[in-house]
This record gives sequence, C-alpha cells and structure tokens, in this order.
Amino acid sequence: ARVVASQQALATFPASSCKTEEQAMGGHDVDKFDEPWRTCPSCHQAYQNDLVLDLAAEFLTFVEGKYPGDQWKHLEALFGRLGVLMAIQPKQNEEAKEIANKMISMIGQMKTTNMSLSPILAIEAAVYNFDGCNSVREETKEGAKTAVEHFEKVRDICKAIGYVPGVDAAENNIALLKPTYGGGRKVSDVEYLAKRQKWYKESVQRFGESAQTTITTSLNLAGDLSEANRAIEAERLVAKLAATCKRVHGPDHGLTKTTASNLRFMKMRFVTIIWQTEPKRRKFQVRRYEEDEKRYFIQGQIADPRRTATEKAFTIVEGSFLPDLGTPVVCHGLEESAPHLNGKIGDLISHDEKFETYEVHFEDKSLAPCLVKRENIRILFELPDE
Repeated sequence: ARVVASQQALATFPASSCKTEEQAMGGHDVDKFDEPWRTCPSCHQAYQNDLVLDLAAEFLTFVEGKYPGDQWKHLEALFGRLGVLMAIQPKQNEEAKEIANKMISMIGQMKTTNMSLSPILAIEAAVYNFDGCNSVREETKEGAKTAVEHFEKVRDICKAIGYVPGVDAAENNIALLKPTYGGGRKVSDVEYLAKRQKWYKESVQRFGESAQTTITTSLNLAGDLSEANRAIEAERLVAKLAATCKRVHGPDHGLTKTTASNLRFMKMRFVTIIWQTEPKRRKFQVRRYEEDEKRYFIQGQIADPRRTATEKAFTIVEGSFLPDLGTPVVCHGLEESAPHLNGKIGDLISHDEKFETYEVHFEDKSLAPCLVKRENIRILFELPDE
C-alpha cells in the first residue's frame, strides 16, 4: 500500500509545480499562452473532470496547427495533455505512454539548441516520473527495477536544476521500491511518515496551503497517517484542508469535493463482530450512540465492494464488538489505575485479544501510550476542538 501511496504522490510531481520551477529559473512564461485552456474566464477556477481532458486535447491540436515549428509550445501542449491524463485517467495510459515517448525524443533534440536548459530539464524530470509510476503499476519485480531506473533519472535531473523536493521524492520512491526485488533495506514506517510530513511542510512554505500541489500532498499524508492508525491526526488535517478548499475554491470545485469526500470517510467508525454461532468475523459501520449511551446504532455487514443498499441497520450493546485499529476513542471509568486518563482521547494502535486490552496513543503527546481494557474506552464520533 505504501508503494501505491508514493506512486500517487509522485504522479503529481513535478507536473503541478513545474511551471513555477521554470519561471523561477528563467524559463518561458507560458501561463498567459495556455490560460484560456486551463482556467474559466468567468470564475477564474481551473476546469475540472472530462472538460479538462477535452480542452487539453483541443489545445494540443491548436498548437500543432498554429505553431507547427515551435518546439517549446508543442512541448508545453504535450506536457499539459500528459498531466491531465496522469491525474484523471491514470489507468488508461496508452496515449500517455505515446506522449511521454514523443516528449523524451523532442527534449533530446531541444538540448542541442540554444534554449535555456532548466525548464526543459524540469519537464524531462516530470516525464521520467510518469514512466516510473507507470512501471510501478505493473506490480512485478521487473517493473519495480525499471521504475527505480526512471526515478534515478528524476533524482539526477532534479539535483542538476536544484529542485530539492524533487530529489527527496525520487529518493524516497527508490528506497521504497528497491526492497521489493531485494535491492535495499526496507523503509520503516517512522522514516516514511517523517518524509511525508517534511514534504507537506515544504509544500505549504513553497506554494501555500490552498495550492493543488499542497492539497495532493496533504491528502496523501492523511492517508498514510490513517494507515498507521493515527486517525485523529489524519482527520484533523483533512478537516482543515476541506475548510481551506471551500473558502478558497468554493463548494463546487473538484478539490473541495474531493477533500469533503475524504473527510466523510475519515469520520466513519468501523467495528468487527464475532457471532457466537459462527467464528467468522464480520465488519460493520457504527453510526452513533443511542440515547441511553449504552447501545450503538450499527449498519452492515459491509461487503467488498461495499453495497449500502443491501446493508441492515440495528442496535447493539456496548462491549459486544471490537473497534477497528485506528479508531478514535475516549477513556472513561479508570478510577484506580489511571484516573488522569479519563476524558483523554487517542487512537487504538494494537489489540491483545487474550487480555482484552488496547494500546492507546493519546493526542496529548505529554501522555505516554497506555494499555486500556475494552470496557474503559468508548468510540469518539466527533473530535473536540483543538
């Protein structure tokens, strides 16, 4: 799962920030040239979904017809088309492969001219990044080896143009992929999350909280935090992100809808029930407490893929199910052993079925992790204000 998450993050690098890098290094200012094809003139927001694909194709056709001898404009148009294919249709990538190969050939020719190399190299890094991500999708050892070769090119190019975030991203992906074919040490969860958090902070500083690059980095970080059972931190990050997107981009923007959808999922709470009549474990979603706060309103059983229309809703008493790891909880009823933990919130990190205890890591980092009995935790449906 971590390789897939890394693939998603790298698929947006450096395409979403490449123009910023070009301009900072003296590259061509193409924003005014392609802006009508990227941004609505009325609301000044980026076009979304299928319209983006159609306009990127139309822009490429326009450039080929209007500027047949202008390699730079042609490269920019191809780059725009490749970017939207990677973002919107990453699995339907035959056209993307063809564009990437064409761009590498063009870049090789352009390097022999008197053009400024920095913007050309920035785009070259983006193309090799696409090739690397595409090789990862093969899910084979050979694909992983090929991906590493591409990411090494990304790293070397980013070093040459001084793009530090690109170097970090490529090196991290190389480190993640090499162990899959016996080529290196496995990256620990702690190292991985530390790098993710570093990228997020750098993106905020470099592009701002509302930039698409930062939003994508934030969502990837939140997913990794959630996977590491740090659900409270993940939910707070996405809640902040959703509010920012709505304020800056409006309620109907694609980024706003994406973050809102992620937030809805992160606020869901799941449990496992083991029926006495059969040993099979079944997963359900817990919706809320009932009024007496001794029973929960539950929906399920959850199939894969989920089909909510066929699920049933019912109530179940406290203590008759196991909350999933990563569930936010609040401690209660700790009278003798640790009364100072009553009312404290944290994430469920691990579970010992034999002793019926959970390891809870608290949001308040001044509190040490603690083993808490099942009867002394309650599911937290709404996080309190920080």
